[in-house]
Amino acid sequence: MSSKKIKVLLFCLSDPSTTPRPNRIINLLNSMGCEVDVCATQNTNPIECAKYFVLDAPKNTILSKVFRKLCRFPFFLYRSESLLRSVNNLIWGLNKLKKDIQLKEYQAVFVEDIDVLPFAFDVIERKEKIIFDAREYFPEEISGNVLWRVFLQKYRKYLCEKYLKQCKHVLTVSNGLRDLYKKNYAIDALLFRSVPQYSDIIVKPLKADKIRMVHHGLANPDRCLETMIDVFDGLDYRYELHFYLKGNTLYINRLKERAKNFPNIKFHNPVVYKNILPMLEKYDIGFYLLKPSGPNTQYALPNKLFEFIQARLAVVIGPSMDMANIVNEFKCGFVADNFIPKEMTNLLNKLSQEDIDTAKKQSNVAAKVLCYEEESKKIINLINDIRYIEQK
Repeated sequence: MSSKKIKVLLFCLSDPSTTPRPNRIINLLNSMGCEVDVCATQNTNPIECAKYFVLDAPKNTILSKVFRKLCRFPFFLYRSESLLRSVNNLIWGLNKLKKDIQLKEYQAVFVEDIDVLPFAFDVIERKEKIIFDAREYFPEEISGNVLWRVFLQKYRKYLCEKYLKQCKHVLTVSNGLRDLYKKNYAIDALLFRSVPQYSDIIVKPLKADKIRMVHHGLANPDRCLETMIDVFDGLDYRYELHFYLKGNTLYINRLKERAKNFPNIKFHNPVVYKNILPMLEKYDIGFYLLKPSGPNTQYALPNKLFEFIQARLAVVIGPSMDMANIVNEFKCGFVADNFIPKEMTNLLNKLSQEDIDTAKKQSNVAAKVLCYEEESKKIINLINDIRYIEQK
């Protein structure tokens, strides 16, 4: 295979230095010898790339927010995509960079956010090279939120209908979401799971008098994290649960209030991305009871599941289909029969020290397979196919 340098652009409406999925793609492309440009919000940590286009949106005032929401109604009435895009702060920032981006010819363009797809198809001359990373099922992204359904759901569906089939490739994170895109949009998405890099961690045996559970990530009411707190009503005294949450402060405070009668539930400040595994390996069980509130929670296959495994923890979850398939395949944890807290309480109370230690050892087996070194081969193949076409 020729070592011809491939020029790649990655769009990301977040900080790619702290967002795991785009961060790993950027690092992988660099390791393949690609010339990588990034268009994203201001990065808080250094990013290795040829050119960084800073996406600088105007200030969010209350008046501008209200105006943008009101302007979404004409889209529903007249399908005015251009009007809706014109009042989107982030797209406003993209338009400022349009000429600079168009000066370069890219052989591959990764789009990490669906709102950027119209812009990408506008400015990229070779549209057949756009690779869209559909981390969520976007037509139902926040379907539990009434305002989201009123203001944005129709637009999300419209973007999927118009642009998905035009993409060279669509990636998604779980088989359940892949099936939804196939069923509703006739898209054969590539399964590209959100797994961390392999880490050589020693399996630590459980201490007999203490079982330390951990949960980390975004505090979103759609995830019903309070069900994990309710599990502690009647739970064995050996168990502790440690939360590392970020995001919705009001919701986090509600969770703390709900947990105030359980001294063995503790809340900690979230850790930065690079410190997640060192934090996790201090614990015994990675815990997630994700009561489904829509397709994205029903078919979730989140970073944290693979991080639990990479940290060599036993995994304890509810019967979320895609997560349960992983846990059952590798025998690296335990799956409750339903999402009722009492049922999870009963499951945990029955676990022995030997059960948990055995699951930890199985996570050690799974960690060698469920790692970025293996999963990234899918992206490597996509780029090598593009390289082969370019040299013909």
